[in-house]
Amino acid sequence: DFAASGQDDHKTASSCDACESSHGGPIVGRSGPRLGRHPRQHGIQGGSLSPSWRGCSLRNAGSADDSSRRHQDVHSGAGLLDLASIGASLVDLVIAGDSLVKANDLDPELFVVGAAAYQGRNARRARRAALLIRAGVDSPMETRIRLLVVLAGLPEPQVNFIVCAAGGKWRWRFDLCYPEYKLIIEYDGRQHAFDGDQWSHDLERREWLDQDGWRIVIVTSEGIYQDPLRTLHRVRAALEERGARVAKSFKQEWMQHFMVRA
Repeated sequence: DFAASGQDDHKTASSCDACESSHGGPIVGRSGPRLGRHPRQHGIQGGSLSPSWRGCSLRNAGSADDSSRRHQDVHSGAGLLDLASIGASLVDLVIAGDSLVKANDLDPELFVVGAAAYQGRNARRARRAALLIRAGVDSPMETRIRLLVVLAGLPEPQVNFIVCAAGGKWRWRFDLCYPEYKLIIEYDGRQHAFDGDQWSHDLERREWLDQDGWRIVIVTSEGIYQDPLRTLHRVRAALEERGARVAKSFKQEWMQHFMVRA
């Protein structure tokens, strides 16, 4: 994986904007930004971009700190295109982009703008990957789950979603979420299997969510590497159970990027 470690941002939200419902119950709060629009072109300097990402910045010229930050942006963007040029897969490119955004506090649009002007090897793949990069992603497995779902044609879940209790106080943060259906998708790496405190915390969280009508789909590594089709069926069934209208068949693109059990 091309993963970069980032700061734990569980502490970034002590309360949520507009988190008070009319009935006073717990409601959902904020999530990371989602991309699905044409990138804004402000702040871009220079001519057409090359694999070295020359002249690309989403920030205006200013102080020395601004200059240092622009250099970091350029370096991060160039690194993604370098990976594309040597044949990195779509999934690995998105993992790399998600990790760079998290580790360096970047705007995902940086990659969209740069990839749009890139004319090197695997340019189409680079552009597709750039459109799938999101802010707030905590792990490569979270990226894999999201891509499995999206490439199969299911609705895209929101990343890094925060659930707030009554009064707007931050309560829980989740990897992937469909807030309109009160449906959460979580990756379980089983790293806390023998951690008694974490186990108690998870039980408390699960009970709280059950009481408020949330549904959780837990995905393990086996659900990605060994039987991704079963994971897709589970997610689709949960969406349908919560009232979502989804296609009865999956798009085939996911099979190009995830192993299919024979």
